[in-house]
Amino acid sequence: MPEPALAPRPSEASRRDVAVVPRVPVLFGEAPHRCAGWLHGTGGAIGVVICAPLGAEEECTHRCLLHLADGLARRGMVVLRFDYPGAGDSEGEDPDHARLDDWVGAVVRAASFLREQFGCSHVGLIGLRFGAAVAGMAAARAGARWIALWAPVANGRAYARELRAVAALGSRHSGDDARVGVAGHLLDPAFVEAVAAMRTQDWDLGGVRRILLFERDDVARDEKLRESLRDMGIEPDLLAFAGYPAMFDRPQDAEVPWAAVDDLCDWMAAQARVPPDSGHSQIGALPGPGPAGGATELRNGVYRERRLMLGTARRLPSVLCEPAVDHAVAPLVLLLNAGAVHHTGPGRLYARLARELARAGVPSVRVDLSMLGDGIVAGVPDENDCYAAACLHDVMDMLDDIQDRHGFRDLVLAGLCSGAYWALQGAIEPRARGLRAVAMINPLVIGRRPLGGKSIGLEAAEALRYRRSMRSWAKWKKVLTLQVDLAAAFKVLTGRALSVLRAVLQDIGRRLGLAEPNVIGQGLRRLRAGQVAVGLFVGHAEPGYLLLRQESPREVAAGQRASAIQVFTLDDCDHTFTTEAAKQRLFRAFVAFVETLRTR
Repeated sequence: MPEPALAPRPSEASRRDVAVVPRVPVLFGEAPHRCAGWLHGTGGAIGVVICAPLGAEEECTHRCLLHLADGLARRGMVVLRFDYPGAGDSEGEDPDHARLDDWVGAVVRAASFLREQFGCSHVGLIGLRFGAAVAGMAAARAGARWIALWAPVANGRAYARELRAVAALGSRHSGDDARVGVAGHLLDPAFVEAVAAMRTQDWDLGGVRRILLFERDDVARDEKLRESLRDMGIEPDLLAFAGYPAMFDRPQDAEVPWAAVDDLCDWMAAQARVPPDSGHSQIGALPGPGPAGGATELRNGVYRERRLMLGTARRLPSVLCEPAVDHAVAPLVLLLNAGAVHHTGPGRLYARLARELARAGVPSVRVDLSMLGDGIVAGVPDENDCYAAACLHDVMDMLDDIQDRHGFRDLVLAGLCSGAYWALQGAIEPRARGLRAVAMINPLVIGRRPLGGKSIGLEAAEALRYRRSMRSWAKWKKVLTLQVDLAAAFKVLTGRALSVLRAVLQDIGRRLGLAEPNVIGQGLRRLRAGQVAVGLFVGHAEPGYLLLRQESPREVAAGQRASAIQVFTLDDCDHTFTTEAAKQRLFRAFVAFVETLRTR
């Protein structure tokens, strides 16, 4: 971790004994812009609304903002984290319907929600990246007294160029229309134009008493933003923080800048004059959904959604999505975390898949395991480790609870990447019950879980990429003209060959009784005997099918002959289905697979 900008702070490891803050899922606003969120803390006169960044940046910093909300609640404030309209769990499954004015209005409604439902006399805003700009535009209407602008986007035109540049990097995979696809999040051109037109001079800061300008310590300070704030009659407080690049790493690798979180909490508490010992927290698990003000169910003509806390200890935050009208009986699909992304999925993939399933009459649950997404609480072991051994315990606990307490009987365990791994591991557990199928989407691990370093799946994916390149004359031309790192290519291909050789020798050893039993092979055999279907969904350049065949070639072949294993190869689909065309291919294939289960 980089050195903190201010005073030294406790490390993440030293926070194991911090009290757990009560959290309650909430819904607020009116159709068609109802927002889903989490309320942190149990009461207080001061409310804080956290305005998240845009798209993939929110996925990277989701855990950071969760810890920030907990920290503010420990200092005696009531904190609301929420998803903007058309994002996350909020209303609006069609991503190109989102408008910037709707996002600004959502912040205003969030502040009103804290006042009307929880009696907060004063409200402050904290905005990260583009969320800071949204906070600035909403401040006066929200009645905000204090605003913290964290690494703010102050130049709308430059930020819009950045969005378009990121979209252009992925354009070779996309057959999309004029909409702007940014790391899996689809934005309407009108939304991007509104971003480009945004200027700090247009922010409405009437009634704001203090502003914190919380800037990165690794870039030059934004003097123009300071001048704009001064022109509005506000002299901002100035702080810098370390750790910005690591904060926006991939969700599984992103780090929480603990010093920055503590500085923000301290600054907000100082403005609100909250006594340091007035926090509302308790030791224990997350509470189940209860009367926290506002609606408890999100409903429209296609689906109805409500929050659940699954598991015997009620510690796995989940969203149950059901068809809005009665359909023929269908199995319940359980969607496990994709890597370390929270339950909405990368690029909102899970939320949209759940609503597509509801359209087809299929219910689903998207869940956060106890060390991922909204399941994280202070002191949880293996925080943010998507391959932690405890994941299997969570999966089995959830399977039991969804049947025993909620009455669902026919279940489909499903997931992308690490979610696919745990779906298979849960399905082949001898104590698993109630399963109708397991659906694996682009798994990178099939057998032994990775304990660090590169997984076999990533190695296989690289080898597959090189093998496909061998069919291209343009690639050979680069080889012949020494434009390719031949040493790296040789290392990948020989590494892959050794992995395959090890698998073959291990299979021979098992036949001779000299090696440990093939757990995956035994599990697949047991699934076939129990008439539990297996669906494998892989992008055209993904190694999932190769890995499954390598792990248990005979059982995979037998399963395919018996139609117990179905493989769906999806053209022009990357690992997380970032383009809209890729998402639609997956949705169609997944719905078709679930439809076959109704006739089994």
